Amino acid sequence: MSVLNREKLKEDGSNYLDWIRTLRIILRYENKEYVLEEDVPILGENPAPEEVTAYNKHYDESTKVACLMLATMSSGLQKNFETWGAFDINQQLEEMFQEQARKERFKIVKSLMACKLQEGASVCTHVQKMKSYIDRLGNLGVELPKKLAIDMVLNLLLVHIRSSS
Repeated sequence: MSVLNREKLKEDGSNYLDWIRTLRIILRYENKEYVLEEDVPILGENPAPEEVTAYNKHYDESTKVACLMLATMSSGLQKNFETWGAFDINQQLEEMFQEQARKERFKIVKSLMACKLQEGASVCTHVQKMKSYIDRLGNLGVELPKKLAIDMVLNLLLVHIRSSS
């Protein structure tokens, strides 16, 4: 909680990507990240006991996560979401701040594609830099297949080798 309280989510969403990344790390640690992606299920008539147990667990964890989210937002955002569940808050914030995420993705892809090995620099360090860009894209929801990511790194290294010859 203290990690998230360092900087509350601002009303303009300018720190949304950092805020959601930190929130997801904490929720992953607590095994509660799923409540951001899955809405609380609706119980039908005469649910089985295990369905009731799963519902109660999901509802309780969603409520706790929603409270954590609210506690780490600016007061203006809190007022908008104080009665919402974690799934709904997450969906709305993604919609509100998707433009920042799109810009961030574009910036990272541009940096990755422009990544050039400097003369005398370590190839290992260069590959790690490219991998960090690919990892950051993954954190923004851009999942590159592993083979494609490897091909991209190899291609960028090959471009450097050809331009050096």
